[in-house]
Amino acid sequence: MLTPKDIDTKVFKQVLRGYSVDEVEAFLQEISESYEKLYRENLAAKERIEMLSDAVKQYKAMEDTLQNALAV
Repeated sequence: MLTPKDIDTKVFKQVLRGYSVDEVEAFLQEISESYEKLYRENLAAKERIEMLSDAVKQYKAMEDTLQNALAV
């Protein structure tokens, strides 16, 4: 997976009739900042999903225990 650091450190070779170096660097900086924000949000979402998944497992275990108690 591409990381924000990969974007920041990417270097392009220069050619005679290439793009404006300043514009490319500015755009890469903008992309890097946006990607870093999304990357952090994704990590936070994964942590939240894991926490909620654990909570669901816990509630499922309680439900099974209550079902067994009611059956008895």
